[in-house]
Amino acid sequence: MRGLSVRSIAGQVFAVQVLVVCLLIVAATTALILQARVDSEQEAINRATAVAQTFATSPGTASAMRTDHPTTLLQPRAEETRRRARLDFVVVANTHGIRYTHPKPQYIGKTLVADWRPVVKGKIVTESVQGPSAGKSRPPSRSRRATAPWPVWCAPG
Repeated sequence: MRGLSVRSIAGQVFAVQVLVVCLLIVAATTALILQARVDSEQEAINRATAVAQTFATSPGTASAMRTDHPTTLLQPRAEETRRRARLDFVVVANTHGIRYTHPKPQYIGKTLVADWRPVVKGKIVTESVQGPSAGKSRPPSRSRRATAPWPVWCAPG
């Protein structure tokens, strides 16, 4: 009895079937990896938005922003929120884009890098940025990060 050789019709059909199965496995794996990436980016955006909204609407945030020294009141709260939520940064800024809080104190008082103008107009904005980690507990990375500026509405007066 003769075995299957690549030269026989049956051998050629078998080789094509093996090739098709391998290509399907590679395509399915690639699709799963891409879907997981999209899902993780969406989860990061959702998480950043939820934390930003919660921090902005939490008791004392609006009143702290109206004081003469908002950093004194907001910096400890922002850092505690950042640590508990395991985020790279929680930054509070005024309507001119000047930071009141930042995990690296040397950035407090400096202008935001992100586009803050739509937020001042009441729009919710999310963006993904590429850059080193802002957290002190992690080494710098080139991962994508989601940012979600959220407006804090203060009562007039």
